[in-house]
Amino acid sequence: MNCQSCSNRAVFHLTFARQRKCFEEKHLCEEHARQTLTQFGDEKLPPIGKPARLGDATEFDVDAVVISEINETQVIYLREVGGLRRFPILIGIFEASSIDRRLKGLLSPRPLTHDAMAATIEALGGTLRSANINDLREHTYFSTLRIDQAGQVREVDVRPSDALMLALTCGTPIFVREHVLQDVFGTSSQDSP
Repeated sequence: MNCQSCSNRAVFHLTFARQRKCFEEKHLCEEHARQTLTQFGDEKLPPIGKPARLGDATEFDVDAVVISEINETQVIYLREVGGLRRFPILIGIFEASSIDRRLKGLLSPRPLTHDAMAATIEALGGTLRSANINDLREHTYFSTLRIDQAGQVREVDVRPSDALMLALTCGTPIFVREHVLQDVFGTSSQDSP
């Protein structure tokens, strides 16, 4: 496949999402992908949705998936619901591909791991309430799932990529704690545009 902007081989595959659905795809060479991602980081899009909070956390949603054929790690961009902040999380190729396929509505004929996890939560009488990014230590994000089971909320430690995929699978919100946002942006929510 050639780059959409030139005749070079496309090695970056970008999926841009709005309201948990793919609205644009780009297949680009390395040079054009870097240009596109630089512009993407600089663009000031209007806020989408109504802002939501859970305690000291702010709701975010998947904004873009960047799959690279030449890098080992892939990138998921999260964007603040009803706000302007956006930040990347590095994940593996299989996790990025799963999230990318979910955004495009490409479902597997048999349940994948995240489908099985969602079905297990439901079979055990639970409801996924939210996926939460709770901490950032040494460039690694930590996350949990908030599961309501018979009125009792339980938190389960999971990788951020699993938390994001389950949130997309179950249609539940993604929350990022304020101290994580302060580490990422160097500001509090009151200081951000």
